[in-house]
Amino acid sequence: VLTVDDLIWPLFLNEAAGRSPIPSMPGVDRIGIDEAVREAERAARLGIPAIAVFPNVDSALRDAEGSECQNRRNLVCRAVRAIKAAVPEIGVVTDVALD
Repeated sequence: VLTVDDLIWPLFLNEAAGRSPIPSMPGVDRIGIDEAVREAERAARLGIPAIAVFPNVDSALRDAEGSECQNRRNLVCRAVRAIKAAVPEIGVVTDVALD
């Protein structure tokens, strides 16, 4: 049995505000932190218990050690702080996307 409690809403993050299409995934957008907060609020209203954030990290910030994941001001950290401030009850699954 599959219920709303089993769902995780994926969000594809971008540094830019608003929305931009992902060409390889028709109908799916990368969104800025402002939009991610709104989507997390929407997920919570629908009873979805968690979201998963997948950042689009600039290739200049990627290295063999994944150093950007230690940056407290990286896209994922800023997004999670904003989402949890607005929707503290929602679970957030993260990916550093530095591959």
